[in-house]
Amino acid sequence: MLLPTTLSAQFDGPPNNAAEYEEQYLWRIRQTRLQGVYIPKDLPEAIRELSRLSDAESQRSFAAAPEEDIYRELFHGLGRWIRRNWGFNGGSRLAVALEPLGIKHPDDLAQLIVVVWHRELNGKSHDLSELVDAIKEKRRQLYLESLD
Repeated sequence: MLLPTTLSAQFDGPPNNAAEYEEQYLWRIRQTRLQGVYIPKDLPEAIRELSRLSDAESQRSFAAAPEEDIYRELFHGLGRWIRRNWGFNGGSRLAVALEPLGIKHPDDLAQLIVVVWHRELNGKSHDLSELVDAIKEKRRQLYLESLD
């Protein structure tokens, strides 16, 4: 009974150094829940979890929006919720599961999930490699613009 309390108390604040960061990260990526929120194990489960958490009317409204607008419009709402609650900044098992796709930025990970969910709700197939390539290219363009 003492162990869970010790672990949660151990990570009450941000890490003070690289070793503490690594310790917190390694702990976080093994958890099924972070701060009481269930962390999906992979992309298909993330999509199912979003559907489970959303009522039918919200899903219909979301599905009706044009794909090219959904992430921009939801960046500060659903996108922020995904980034924060599914641990994309500090590490989570979902972030680790998505690493092989080559997307690392928390905003890009959230965008991937939002777009795939939108396509699923609309019964559209999603070529994951095409979507990943588009997200990577957008990130590359943002980087190049930041150099100017």
